Amino acid sequence: MNRATKAKNLLMDEFFTNELNVLENDLIEKFANSDDAEMHIREQAYQAIKAIRNIHAHFESIASQEKIDKNRLKIL
Repeated sequence: MNRATKAKNLLMDEFFTNELNVLENDLIEKFANSDDAEMHIREQAYQAIKAIRNIHAHFESIASQEKIDKNRLKIL
């Protein structure tokens, strides 16, 4: 099984995607429910949300690479 297939399997895995969504939603709640003076809490939540989204984007990129490579060969 190659990297693209493994990445696709992860992205299609209901448990994995649900847990990423749970983590992100928890962080959004933490951000939204922070007090005005708790800027450090909002900053930590924001950075964690970005990290989760970057991880997801990374796996999407890996999953798409095989298709991109095939299309590149068609162009050549």
